[in-house]
Amino acid sequence: MISFFARLLLLPLIAFGGGVWAARHWDEGTIADLKLAQQKAITRAAETAADVQKRQDAVTLNIALANAGAQERVRTVTRTILERVPIYVSPEADHACVVPNGFVRLFDAAAAGTDPASLPGTAGESDGAASGIALSEVAALSAEHDAQYHATAEQLKALEAWVEDQKQIANRE
Repeated sequence: MISFFARLLLLPLIAFGGGVWAARHWDEGTIADLKLAQQKAITRAAETAADVQKRQDAVTLNIALANAGAQERVRTVTRTILERVPIYVSPEADHACVVPNGFVRLFDAAAAGTDPASLPGTAGESDGAASGIALSEVAALSAEHDAQYHATAEQLKALEAWVEDQKQIANRE
């Protein structure tokens, strides 16, 4: 027979052993539950990322299509203006209007974004002398420069819209 004191010592050991066994199996269940929860979270994150990417791609496509349309409108207007230069600036107007060297130097400097004094001139060429450039050429060049400005402005508008739409998508998540 087991003595009373031995029973007193044995009882906590049995209880501790059973507790360890239960805790071990409880931990295994918890780990499995955590792994399952982690996998579900990864799946949800992947689905969310795919949805966000899909919306971002749609925004990019829509903005690109809108910008392509705007660029085509700029090209169409520019072609129309260039076709009408001879109507609005006739050969008679070309002969009647002398475009001076100073104007050409200033026009070229403005187009290049530089100081007119930095552009080379021909020796002995005065600012008031005739440049030999027709007024109709000036009109056509001006229309082309303005077209570049408008094309760039449309690109910037499209970029601003794209950034704003992407920001709204990002803020939803």
